[in-house]
Amino acid sequence: MGASVIFETALLLRAVSPKEVFLYVDKGWIDSPNDAVWETLEEYTIVYDGTVHTVPEGFITDLASIPRFMWRMYPPSFPYSREASVVHDYIYRLDYENYSKKYADDLLRDVMIHQGASDFTAKSFHKAVSWFGKGGWKR
Repeated sequence: MGASVIFETALLLRAVSPKEVFLYVDKGWIDSPNDAVWETLEEYTIVYDGTVHTVPEGFITDLASIPRFMWRMYPPSFPYSREASVVHDYIYRLDYENYSKKYADDLLRDVMIHQGASDFTAKSFHKAVSWFGKGGWKR
């Protein structure tokens, strides 16, 4: 922890319509047609511990994959996880050959803390993805 985080660009998202969601479920990008789904409107770049991560325009994400029963406390668009979740999803889905799962999970936690999440919340998200996150490593 204590990693450096620099936001090179602002994160701009649009909500994907329910009709479009089924397309992304079929592609395996989203787990459930009930998920809230977002699309990046522009390229999004952060620098994490000196490494540049760029998420392309048009990337589809469900932000934080939080079980529905926890949405009252942590909705998928929880403000302290939004930026971290987009980059984390990108590494999990498309950039996993270049980074370890541990790296992606640590990035999620560290960016959340940088954004203002409490240590408890960031570490809880980190534990959840460490235990249950699959990503490309488990295909």
